[in-house]
Amino acid sequence: MIVENVKDIKPSVAHDQLIVRTLLKGKLEEFHGLWYGILKPKAHTAEHTHPYEEFYFILSGSGIMTVGNESQGVNRLDIIAIPGSANHGLVNNSEDDITYLCVAAPPTIEDRDLFKRGKGFMPDPDYKRIVDEGRIDTTVR
Repeated sequence: MIVENVKDIKPSVAHDQLIVRTLLKGKLEEFHGLWYGILKPKAHTAEHTHPYEEFYFILSGSGIMTVGNESQGVNRLDIIAIPGSANHGLVNNSEDDITYLCVAAPPTIEDRDLFKRGKGFMPDPDYKRIVDEGRIDTTVR
């Protein structure tokens, strides 16, 4: 059994303004991707794509999710399915954090190899500077 507490996992910043913690990284041989994300009020993720499918499960907050050419409001307990290679992004248009879990659905063999080499999810290289400047609060509440 593997048990981790999200508060013990070092955060990183991805897609401009998204605070992520990669859960269970490298703990299971066939595990591919599970992230805990925090999107602060009025923040957004840069629209981006991945070759694999993703599912977002909104734990708290509300915002606008865009997948392809479609945008829709999302709220606590919503599940969003994102097809592989679909352009997508999330906007927090509220006064509260959006917190969510993101799961990468079964990737191809090539994607699995990227995850194993630590390249399946790329944090912002300026993460330390962004946090040090106080631009993003990484506190788990």
